[in-house]
Amino acid sequence: MKNKIFEIFVDTSHRIDKLKLINNGQTALTYFGYLNNKKSIFKILKKDSNKILKNNFYNEHISTKIIKENLFPKIIHSDKKNSLYVYEYFDGKQVNTLNKELIIKTAKKLKKLHALDVDKKLNTFNSQINFYIKEIKKNKKNKILREGIKLYKKFKNNESDNVISHNDLNKSNILFNNHKICFIDYDYVSINNRFSDLARIFSSYKFTEKDINIFLDIYGLDNSKNNFHTIKDWQLMNLYTDLIWFYFLIENGLDLNKQNRNYLFLTEELIKQQMQ
Repeated sequence: MKNKIFEIFVDTSHRIDKLKLINNGQTALTYFGYLNNKKSIFKILKKDSNKILKNNFYNEHISTKIIKENLFPKIIHSDKKNSLYVYEYFDGKQVNTLNKELIIKTAKKLKKLHALDVDKKLNTFNSQINFYIKEIKKNKKNKILREGIKLYKKFKNNESDNVISHNDLNKSNILFNNHKICFIDYDYVSINNRFSDLARIFSSYKFTEKDINIFLDIYGLDNSKNNFHTIKDWQLMNLYTDLIWFYFLIENGLDLNKQNRNYLFLTEELIKQQMQ
């Protein structure tokens, strides 16, 4: 794939240097490198990824809206034919534990994302998850999977809290650089319940009740029992969503990478723990 990127640019005036693979994801390869002597990130979707990845982030209308609000680095080159996208390098790092200052910054950033006008051109969480469920046949009688589908149906028709949602805000997709914060990898972006993103952040950083109270206050939600109950429900729903996604990939004949195989096992264990 690295050679393919060089081939894509061979007949252009752009200069590509020092490409280095930094992430071999399930649907895309991500490289660090230089585009015209400028630090850049090169993301190229894997073959047939469009058949399993149902999102519109790289639709110019959607990405422009998110980039305009400094919610994602500027895309400096796109090649839809070859599913290659190059964006500015954000010199940030993953942080495993958030102090109060970083909790506040993250809450402000998420509030900004969720405040964007809901775009009718964007896929919904319902359309994504229904597509995955429909394709699962071999594992359709799996007890854990059935429980996940049942919980999903509980949320299915509740659209009052729908926003433009990242849907994968774990620690690796939130980068910090001093006073700046950046969300990356919008591959699963859709219209979804705001509590999905909130719950992923709280789970990923293992927030305490105090941490959640600080976050909700900045975000603009109260710390009512009802909201805490909804957060807990969505923490479980997010685990089920990941499980459904993994089963969907397996049924489509895709080998899970080592990281996702480990996460599949962990997800099943976490669901069992939460259901006890």
